[in-house]
Amino acid sequence: MNLELLRPEVQEWISLNLNTPLHQLAFQKSPFSNITTPELLTQIKGKKKLKSKVEWLSKKDNIIYPPSLNLEQSSSWSTATYKAKLFRNASQISDLTGGFGIDSLAFAEIAPVVHTEPDLELQNIAKQNFKTLEKNIQSHHLSAEEIIEKFPLSTHYFIDPSRRDANKNKVFLMADLNPNPVEIMKKIQGFKKIVIKLSPLFDLTVLADFFSQASCFHVVAVKNEVKEILVEIDQENNKHLKIKAINLDTDDNIYQFYWQEKYQPRKFCGVKKYLYEPNAAIQKTQNFLSLEKNFNLTKLAPHTHLWTADEYFKNFPGRVFKFLKPLENLKKELKNKSIQVIHRNFPEKIHVLKKRYQFHADGQNPVFFTSDCEKSICFWAEQMR
Repeated sequence: MNLELLRPEVQEWISLNLNTPLHQLAFQKSPFSNITTPELLTQIKGKKKLKSKVEWLSKKDNIIYPPSLNLEQSSSWSTATYKAKLFRNASQISDLTGGFGIDSLAFAEIAPVVHTEPDLELQNIAKQNFKTLEKNIQSHHLSAEEIIEKFPLSTHYFIDPSRRDANKNKVFLMADLNPNPVEIMKKIQGFKKIVIKLSPLFDLTVLADFFSQASCFHVVAVKNEVKEILVEIDQENNKHLKIKAINLDTDDNIYQFYWQEKYQPRKFCGVKKYLYEPNAAIQKTQNFLSLEKNFNLTKLAPHTHLWTADEYFKNFPGRVFKFLKPLENLKKELKNKSIQVIHRNFPEKIHVLKKRYQFHADGQNPVFFTSDCEKSICFWAEQMR
């Protein structure tokens, strides 16, 4: 970590060059002694990358950024604050895999935080930033195993294992995560709550086998894109495994059900007045029983993840469309039109449809290409929410 980056004139230069193409700056000599051009580029790239994740922090002066790869796994502020709420009764939170420290910053709004990171350079950067921001966070250059031994009285733990190996390649198996959360849990004694952040690629059924003592799986999406799965182990509330689907930065309600509720569609039907498409977090759970019960919805077909009803439910957690009229002559009605294509369980791929019917998929007016319980169907619709 180069503290020369915190000099006022350097911070000003970084701010002035945020919109300068990086390839231009890459061939320029650094205007500062003791600071290299690659170091300056790392700060610009980091500040720009963080703007989309934690805008308030990217606007702060005197923040030092690590290489972009270290920021990739960092949480957005909305997901970090959601995780912090899970620790609202903690007296101290141990972040066993602190990284750049976005989650630790959110946790510090709840309770004092112990942050640890085995990468010395990254740990020094996080520690310096915590000092700049005057946050109640102790940062240590220790492994997760070492911090557990050093702070045995902690009762609340957060684990966000690295999903890259020693060669920086992505890994996808539980055993390849670093640290392995299953093994780390065996070392933690007397805890009240552990929260583990995992890739959204994990299957919930697989996770239920790995974490039999889990109290809740949180499937967390941001603006309808699933970002992470949180495994919550709560010693005071672990009788029945609950699933929560959250779509942050939207007005969708939290959808939840118990793991024991196995989903089987009750019946299928053709399109009614309204079409309902659950948000991405709910789709990830693959359980729609409570949606069908609460909103009296019927699924179009076994492999069509769309539901329908004659009633409009404005609080539905997902997108809602109003059926307008069927497409009777696709070539005539779609030729040269700009439409919003909604393609769900339709036999022909989008690129084939575009070529055959000569439309553009860059418009706002929704057209469904889908299938009900009897046949493939195409129709115009209006998005209600």
